[in-house]
Amino acid sequence: MADRSKELYRRGYNFVVELEKKRIPFQKVSGLSAEGNFEALREGGRNTVVYSLSNQNTAERTITLERGLFSDEKEFTIYEPGYRFRGEVMIGVLGSDQSLVKSYYLRGCYVRRISVSELNAENSSLMLGTIEMGYLTLEEA
Repeated sequence: MADRSKELYRRGYNFVVELEKKRIPFQKVSGLSAEGNFEALREGGRNTVVYSLSNQNTAERTITLERGLFSDEKEFTIYEPGYRFRGEVMIGVLGSDQSLVKSYYLRGCYVRRISVSELNAENSSLMLGTIEMGYLTLEEA
């Protein structure tokens, strides 16, 4: 009989975000990706051979963190556009027992943009705050 104590798939709804060693709750994280740029080099008289060479010019990487705003909100006043994080930013995926299953480390992070959701008198939704950050490297652990 198979052991069901270990989860087969990672849950995407149970996660933590650490900014400068502080756990800050967010309801949504998007933009975790790493990609490379490649340049095609054709060789031969009839250009029958094509090589893909890595190009060091990589596209800018961004991650978006979204959450409801508290009445005594501090993060959206501390982390203003242009702010550079001293340490790494950690995003951790938690298992069903709240233990860390997977972690992603972002290095060279800086705040690109901060925005607040629209104010609308017709519905009684929560105000959402969004922090868009740029980063240099993404490492999975």
